[in-house]
Amino acid sequence: MSTVKVKNEMLEAAGLLAEGKSPAEAARVLGRAESTIRRWMKDESVREAYREAILRTALVSYARAIRKLSDQVDAENEAVAQRAAKDLIDRFGDVIMQEQDREIVVRVVGAPEIGMPDPPEEET
Repeated sequence: MSTVKVKNEMLEAAGLLAEGKSPAEAARVLGRAESTIRRWMKDESVREAYREAILRTALVSYARAIRKLSDQVDAENEAVAQRAAKDLIDRFGDVIMQEQDREIVVRVVGAPEIGMPDPPEEET
């Protein structure tokens, strides 16, 4: 089997595990032994792919939650609006805190464009 094909299977295994499949389930899907999946997960590039897949899954979930809760934030009932806003911050805040070294851009459909100021220039 070619190195490229094995590497692709390793990355696919990482994606399956990130989706919540067990190593045994991922092994069945890929036609590999469970021990092979576990060995692959010791590889740093596979672990990084797993972390990336987890982040993508979390961001997709947060985007869905934001869409659902955004209607409630605009609710006439102030208590409902406050709970929805707090829920959004609590949910999205976890991802931001875990990924502080990455730039994450969030766009909410229907939200007006707001510009961000340019970062200050570093002094040399």
